[in-house]
Amino acid sequence: LVDYSVIRKYVDKETYENWFRNKPKKYDTLLSTVGSIGAFSMYLQEKGNVAQNVIGLSAENLSPFYLYQVLNYMRREILQLDIGGVQPSIKVPHLLSLEIPIPNDELQKKFDIQMLDITNKMEYNAVQIHTLEKMRNTLLPKLMSGEVKIKIDE
Repeated sequence: LVDYSVIRKYVDKETYENWFRNKPKKYDTLLSTVGSIGAFSMYLQEKGNVAQNVIGLSAENLSPFYLYQVLNYMRREILQLDIGGVQPSIKVPHLLSLEIPIPNDELQKKFDIQMLDITNKMEYNAVQIHTLEKMRNTLLPKLMSGEVKIKIDE
């Protein structure tokens, strides 16, 4: 999962509405095309944009969870699309030329049900972890400085 709490770059509403034509949708697969090629992430937000050298793949007639998983499975093939040079990079047309096996709709639906449950649990856990980290970052300095004391019963 992407830790969205570390994102520090934002655009104003006008820029968002007028300059970004292809906005990722929830459950799109994001793929880096330069540098860390073959690095995938599933987009789990309702609203946002992607940076340069990142593309969003939407699963129109395919389970978005299946698309994400099959692309991760095909990582070796995707890495072979590297056109070389100083920095690794792949071209979108080369990526789109990959043949992806497509299971029947019933199997995709079963897969979606399981993956949605797992993804929801992962998102919930990520929120809990973030909350606990913030509490730790607030309390630890106070404990270390003596500002907050803990009574220990013996």
